[in-house]
Amino acid sequence: MSQQKNELPHANGNAAQADGHTSVSTITKNSTKIKDEIIRFLREEKGIPAKDLVDVINETYVKYDKYLQSKVEKGDLYGIELRIDAIDALLRRFAPEKLAEVRHKRGGRHKLSKSIYGRLPDKMYEELWDAIQKRGFTSMQSWLTYIVVHYLAQERKQKK
Repeated sequence: MSQQKNELPHANGNAAQADGHTSVSTITKNSTKIKDEIIRFLREEKGIPAKDLVDVINETYVKYDKYLQSKVEKGDLYGIELRIDAIDALLRRFAPEKLAEVRHKRGGRHKLSKSIYGRLPDKMYEELWDAIQKRGFTSMQSWLTYIVVHYLAQERKQKK
């Protein structure tokens, strides 16, 4: 039985390719902005010379030098940014008070930290979404939470 291409679960282009790689980026939208702010904060507000930043990063990345530092500071022009562990090393050394704040900004620190994820064919998804809206739910999150809460309540009743 053959299906049309647009009905496949991976029709949105985010599925794994034959070599196992996906086309989805896992870097947050604010990642570069946060890193730029940290470098600017250390250089301008804390007054730390570039040489000191290079020395700290050089402890982990031995080939990091003043030329790379200059390119990192002009990351928009060169497409270069520091790795997260290098940023953390700089903050531990020069601004430990900002480390927790930066780590909080970096990732999704949602109140509800666990997620459920699945893929559906386009046609099935549209049908499901229409049915969910007809039941009065305004988001997939609210519907899924409702389903999980009621399912777990049934499971608890059956255990008794």
